[in-house]
Amino acid sequence: MRGVIACLVLLGTSLPVASQRARAASSPGALGGVDDLLSGNVLLLIADDLGVDQLAAYGIGSDLPPTPNLDQMAAEGVLFRNAWSQPVCSPTRATIQTGRYAFRTTIGGVINTSSNEPGLSLDEVTLPEMLDLGTGARYAHAMIGKWHLGTSQVGGALAPDLAGYGYFAGTLGGQLGSYTNWQRWVNGVANPTNAYATSVCVDDALDWIHARQGEPWMCVVGFQAPHAPFHAPPANLHTQSLPPVVPPTSCAGNGADPRPFYKAMVQALDTEIGRLLAGLPAGERARTTVLFLGDNGSESCTQAPPSGRAKTTLYEGGVHVPLLASGYRVGQGECAALVNTTDVFATIADLAGVDLSATLPGVVLDSVSFVRCLADPGLELREWLFAETFDQNGPGEPPALTACVPSCQEDIGYDGPGNVVLASCGPPLYGSFGSNNVTWQVVGGPPFANGWLRIGALQPIFVPTFGAWVASSTPASSLAIQLDANGGYATTTWTGNTSSELHYQVVVQDPAQASGYAVSNALRMDLLGTHTRAVRNARHKLIRQDPCTEELYDLVADPFELTDLLQNPLGPEAVHAYLDLSARLETLH
Repeated sequence: MRGVIACLVLLGTSLPVASQRARAASSPGALGGVDDLLSGNVLLLIADDLGVDQLAAYGIGSDLPPTPNLDQMAAEGVLFRNAWSQPVCSPTRATIQTGRYAFRTTIGGVINTSSNEPGLSLDEVTLPEMLDLGTGARYAHAMIGKWHLGTSQVGGALAPDLAGYGYFAGTLGGQLGSYTNWQRWVNGVANPTNAYATSVCVDDALDWIHARQGEPWMCVVGFQAPHAPFHAPPANLHTQSLPPVVPPTSCAGNGADPRPFYKAMVQALDTEIGRLLAGLPAGERARTTVLFLGDNGSESCTQAPPSGRAKTTLYEGGVHVPLLASGYRVGQGECAALVNTTDVFATIADLAGVDLSATLPGVVLDSVSFVRCLADPGLELREWLFAETFDQNGPGEPPALTACVPSCQEDIGYDGPGNVVLASCGPPLYGSFGSNNVTWQVVGGPPFANGWLRIGALQPIFVPTFGAWVASSTPASSLAIQLDANGGYATTTWTGNTSSELHYQVVVQDPAQASGYAVSNALRMDLLGTHTRAVRNARHKLIRQDPCTEELYDLVADPFELTDLLQNPLGPEAVHAYLDLSARLETLH
């Protein structure tokens, strides 16, 4: 694919200039004459972990940080009310770069950039490659800030460059260890720095843009902010009164409230976006279309109040993101059209005058240009939106999930002494980011006996203390329990942070046994793959958590998804919406 692209670019640049201009001007995506196409720039700004609940322009959240520059961008340009991302960052960034859904790129979860695991395939045609092919390499292009699509298997330190960008300066991974002590990569070369990351992104973007005068360009700025670690930004970038505590590094941090620090980070981001826009060379702002969006919803602990239906979920708090447009070719108003992050690809193509069907024949795109909405915000584009997540990346993903057939998890023995029996029966254990909620129960033990659920890999060993064989010699987790008056116990256990290989076994105190303990049989937990999907139309939204679990919401009457319509008999309109949305999920993938 790389060779084909290179040849096509060379062929394109070998055409006479007049032929190139004629081709561009006749493109279905062209918005104006040749001069427009040659002078229009695109500045794409991506915030990390910023949902619509964090910006005053959307009127959804509370206790919001000042964001005057983004507010002005919304007031002077177009604010999109119904933009969807993917629920975590790598899949969203893949949709932006390729215009293709996650199940096509096979990037459905967070990429571990330091691993040898799959990343975004170099066979995918990215934004800069599309511009090279469609404009005869007329556009300069740069990627500044967070990439988070490569691994040591896919590009390594040169991943953004090999993906087609003429210049890269930023970070390769998903999260900074510190905003003021980090590794800045420039075209594959590491440059340690103590400068504030958000400010460095703006410095790098301005330096590159100032060197591009006289040629059209696309600059993508992937800010690391306001993603964790939470911190106090430089005082000149915000006005928040921060508590005299150590900020938590994550939502599971030291107990300090992350919200004040997060607000300061958002305000600092806005301040630096203002500096970026004000710092564009004279005349460039008038020729530049600026797009701003979030890569997924806010983290739960940064929402006010926390909802639990935030980043990583397919609820609105995880996928409903801000999308603003201003500048060149952009009108003014609010747009209620349904827009997906995949649509950025076709929109930038449209702005550059690229005919995607002619430029990328045979490439399946899920991207719908929203350029028409920039001039006329009242237009509608899509009938539906789609988002998904799955916890493994790479060829063969997402997994084909088995049907919802209730059964019991496999009993592998190792039981005795005593009469304690362990069972886990019910729907299949469809995963959620590699973990599951496992329902299990114990019977046959002594009344009110103390015991332990042991979870771990299959490593059988005889334990003299118990007078029995156990399935896991060194369990990854041991949870204390107490049986009820009938010698039973029933609960649901979250398997996250326990073990990648799950075997359950229960040991309880039992004076009737020679060892003083009763040991249950062991169960092998068959953890299945994860593929959670959501689809919505102008009003209704269907979430298919797995083949056993669906939820339906009326986003007009219930924008915060408080009432699952499937918990009660559906009215005629809801039945029609359910059947239509369900059919779309079935036929889409």
